Amino acid sequence: MSNARILADLMGTSTTVPSSKLSLVSTDMPTGTILQVKHTTIQSTQSIAYNAAQDTALTGFSLSITPSSTSSKILIMAQIMSARSDGDSRAFLIDIYRDSTKLTAAAATAQSSQLTAWIKSVSTESGNADHGEINDTGFYLDSPSTTSSVTYSLKQRHQNNSNMNFLINRNGSDENNGNHWEARGGSQFMLMEVAG
Repeated sequence: MSNARILADLMGTSTTVPSSKLSLVSTDMPTGTILQVKHTTIQSTQSIAYNAAQDTALTGFSLSITPSSTSSKILIMAQIMSARSDGDSRAFLIDIYRDSTKLTAAAATAQSSQLTAWIKSVSTESGNADHGEINDTGFYLDSPSTTSSVTYSLKQRHQNNSNMNFLINRNGSDENNGNHWEARGGSQFMLMEVAG
């Protein structure tokens, strides 16, 4: 169809485009279209004590989004600079929640149930708290099936009972003495509504 014919169909007999043709709603968009984005950058440092009794929220890693359709999917993405205060190579486990529901998508067994996690964060230099930071990343596609506001957040836990802190955007010593690199960084958390 020619551009002239398309324009004529839009305008009819008028010389102005009808207002009904000027607005789009989410149902007009093809599947896979990004409909909205929520994003936050976390630049502050954190030191979060291990809690054996429950998952502990990561400060700043929480965003709310209101899907425009029940068929929409939400793409959750996170990049976290992390370390352990003791430099040990054992893992901190990071889970993603939709409101109060844990979204970890893994089949647990009797041996691995407590290790099921969205992101498994392990120090890069075992035994050295000064240089043990890494960048963890994770992606998850959720189907909330609602048009009500939902809140996504990250929480951490540890694979065993231990006396250390989970560090964000810093390493174990976080000194400024010029003797070696004391890396700090930034972390990000993002939600994207994807047309279903």
